[in-house]
Amino acid sequence: MAICPPVGRAEGRGAADAAVRDLWLAAGAGSLLDIDPSTHDRAVTYASHLPYLAAAAVVEALRDASESELARALAAGGFRDTTRLAGDGTVSGAAALNRHVPTAARDLSLALRALADELESRPAEALERLGKLADERRRMRLPKPR
Repeated sequence: MAICPPVGRAEGRGAADAAVRDLWLAAGAGSLLDIDPSTHDRAVTYASHLPYLAAAAVVEALRDASESELARALAAGGFRDTTRLAGDGTVSGAAALNRHVPTAARDLSLALRALADELESRPAEALERLGKLADERRRMRLPKPR
């Protein structure tokens, strides 16, 4: 759980900080991370908001594809799993309030453009790199779902 320092008056901060920490520990937080609010917001943009935006973009791409009806008929588990996030409304929630989201969306756009170029010019190398990236993802130390 990320603990960001409060803003406003300093009076009573120590007691409030201790109460917040005790609350999260009692609720089962495995660890408490002291983080600057802006650093927290940038990190959450990439770890949380960007996957929602990407899922929404995939839904729009299928909707707008020239073979949309056929693509919908052929859509299976991969499409469902990739776009599940787009259906829960979070895209218009917290992500809309985070000023770092446009930069993250641009970063994702650049990465997808570079991937498209690589798939055209060096498809075998691109697919090999993506395969290694999948292995790397499996080795990431991400929190386990509760």
